[in-house]
Amino acid sequence: MTPEELGKIFREAREKQGISIKKANLYSRIHPQVLKDLENGLYDRLAGVYVRGFMKKYAGYLGLDSEDMLRKYDSLSKAARGQDIPPEQAEGTVKKPEKERVPAGGNTKFPLGTAIVLALPLVILVVVSIGKISARFLHGKGEESRTGTVETGPLLERKKAGAASYGTSPVTLTLHARGNVWIKVLDAGKTVFVGTLQRGDIKTLRSEQPLIVWTGKAENLYFKVNGMDVGKVGDGVIRNIQVSKEGIKKGDRWVARFD
Repeated sequence: MTPEELGKIFREAREKQGISIKKANLYSRIHPQVLKDLENGLYDRLAGVYVRGFMKKYAGYLGLDSEDMLRKYDSLSKAARGQDIPPEQAEGTVKKPEKERVPAGGNTKFPLGTAIVLALPLVILVVVSIGKISARFLHGKGEESRTGTVETGPLLERKKAGAASYGTSPVTLTLHARGNVWIKVLDAGKTVFVGTLQRGDIKTLRSEQPLIVWTGKAENLYFKVNGMDVGKVGDGVIRNIQVSKEGIKKGDRWVARFD
């Protein structure tokens, strides 16, 4: 089965029931573009960790066997990974090199090819070390990244600019109450809204930086960020839901990412 054939199952199930993409979006709470990608087999356009979640949710909405659809998708994923491995490197097909035969006279002198292979890592280590020392002297000490490599020049400036711009990324947050739910929203540490939304209420907030949401009954609160439907982010009391244009985090864990 190909990705297109798997997507066709979704599309035919929707069309047989006379459901439009707009209606499917309204009731499944999955973004229209995500629905189209699922039906067209364009799974590489979706964030890998969320494909199975979207697929299970959409299959359930259409009345399909969710577990069967996920098994089909997993089979496609395994096949795709297998195609990336050259046949000669597949498990059990790699031939072990034969041991060097030592001449009868006991001469253990390495052949030229073997000597070059053994010396190559040492040469690379020396070249890399010289390059790092030269970079420090020519461009300044720079700053060390988390991995310990030295970063200087334009790359360092771009990283600084990217870190500084995170706090000024515009975000539009729409909260839809599926039941009575208490919420509190903070912008730069300042409370911009606190109260109870009744079932069916919609609250929209905009900010130039990430928003923090507290809620007492998370299962009744559905999120939309910059037009992207996310749905609920959890159940019960949650005090630190971080919403930015990059996505939604619950504590230190990403619930949804849009980049």
